[in-house]
Amino acid sequence: MLKHLKITNFAIIDTIEIDFYSGFTVLTGETGAGKSILIDAISLLLGDRASQEMVRSGETTATIEAIFEYDHEQIRAKLNKLGIDTFDNEIKIYREITTQNKNIVKLNNISISIQDLKDITKNLSDVHSQFDTQRLINPSSYVELIDGFKRQMSEQYLDEYHDYLAVYKDKLHVFNNLSNTKKELNEKLEIYQYQLKDILKYKLSADEVDTLQEQENVLSNFDNIFSHLREAKSILEDQAMMDMFYQVFSSLERLSSVSKDFLELTQRTENYYYEMDDISHQINQKIDSMNFDPDELESIQERLHELQSLQEKYHMTIPELIEHTVFLENAVDQTVNFDEYIEKAKIELQKAFENVLKSTKNLTSLRIQVSEKITKELKNVLKDLVLPNTEFKIDIKQQSPKDMFDSSKFLNHGIDEIEFFISTNLGEPLKPLSKTASGGEMSRIMLAFKAIFIRSQNLSTIIFDEIDTGISGYVAKQIACKMQEISEFCQVISITHIPQVVAKGKYHLKVEKHEIKNRTVAKAYYLDLDSRIKEIAHMISGDKLSEASIQSAKELLINN
Repeated sequence: MLKHLKITNFAIIDTIEIDFYSGFTVLTGETGAGKSILIDAISLLLGDRASQEMVRSGETTATIEAIFEYDHEQIRAKLNKLGIDTFDNEIKIYREITTQNKNIVKLNNISISIQDLKDITKNLSDVHSQFDTQRLINPSSYVELIDGFKRQMSEQYLDEYHDYLAVYKDKLHVFNNLSNTKKELNEKLEIYQYQLKDILKYKLSADEVDTLQEQENVLSNFDNIFSHLREAKSILEDQAMMDMFYQVFSSLERLSSVSKDFLELTQRTENYYYEMDDISHQINQKIDSMNFDPDELESIQERLHELQSLQEKYHMTIPELIEHTVFLENAVDQTVNFDEYIEKAKIELQKAFENVLKSTKNLTSLRIQVSEKITKELKNVLKDLVLPNTEFKIDIKQQSPKDMFDSSKFLNHGIDEIEFFISTNLGEPLKPLSKTASGGEMSRIMLAFKAIFIRSQNLSTIIFDEIDTGISGYVAKQIACKMQEISEFCQVISITHIPQVVAKGKYHLKVEKHEIKNRTVAKAYYLDLDSRIKEIAHMISGDKLSEASIQSAKELLINN
């Protein structure tokens, strides 16, 4: 749950610091006072995108930080994976936004990505906005809504589907390319065969040019090399010098038992002595093996000339020519044995197609299972929200491809098409939710969805931004009761303009704005009992307080 929130230089907020508590907290205030800005700030801590326009005018940096308490194994596992330590099951999330569009995201003082933040907080909290209710009239969002109820399993099945889909698309690309290149391969067969025969006769190796150039360099500088080697040999054969090294080694060896410093010097001198002796032997071997052969030099130069001409002919380096040879061999083999290649590609495509189709069926089966559970629970919750005669149905159909060459039906979410059908009046037929439900019904249906979703995901915090819009009277009371019921197992924070909802809140936070030094500043503070009565009375009667509205406000609070 959200325990503490601090906001600095965000929109019209100068500085706000608030403690939050378990249970049901209501937020009230005039339109434009900054209530939704408060929710926007929390949404940023849950991974929403930020922009430089969010920084308070005249400032360069906005900061938002909060402390959340959690009890969720998936969050704990994700934190461990990122190497983030936690204490007392609390996490501190920090975001910094600048006018230069630089974003800093930290969790327990460790920098993380926005994606990691989203991945962690989706098991922590959910923010309902007015846009969420609009999702109920958009069938394209239904798959996401359904998958949210069994998120871990859905993500596992989707990952499997995406893996199979990637393989299928690759195999389809290979097959199509092969089919499309048959004519081109036939037309170029003679050219490919000529080039292959021409290049293969040179018996190329990748490092041949470097090796030949080094050999040519040695033979071309034979006299110079031989002269310097003889000079080095003469110096090393000076017995007096070697004797001197040996005497140094012997002297130091006598001191090696005195100190480890002398032992180290002894070992170094000994190593140097034997190293010089080995160098002397190798130089002698080089001199004995050296033999100038003018025919060999000429042969090397001729081969280098051949290779240079070949590179110029094809405008390729030797490694590129070797790679080109592999291409030519494959192209010739594919052309000559085209039927075998196309049949193999077709078999691989068929297998990949069957795998991806099987993975979509797993997704569909899971969604049908989840939908049946949602439908059953939703009807029960809607009875509490004064929709007792509601019939609800989730229809899931697979838009299957016509054959293995049809990839158009494989979308990012699978091949399911989902529609919600509803009837809120007894005896009326089921009709698409997107075309029939009223605004008030939509709010109640979304609240019912959220109530089920919170339990299925074991969330610790739910935030409602005016989910009760367009509701009044007895229905408003029932929505308030449902929010209070949810708050018994999940922290609820709700922006509302409905007196019945406000009265159900355990805590009442008021947001208002003032003009200070010609600047608009938003503030938030908790109301005591007397202030709550006045606030609710204002909501009932408007600007002017009346005894009747004050009495009604008292009754609402007493009854709740």
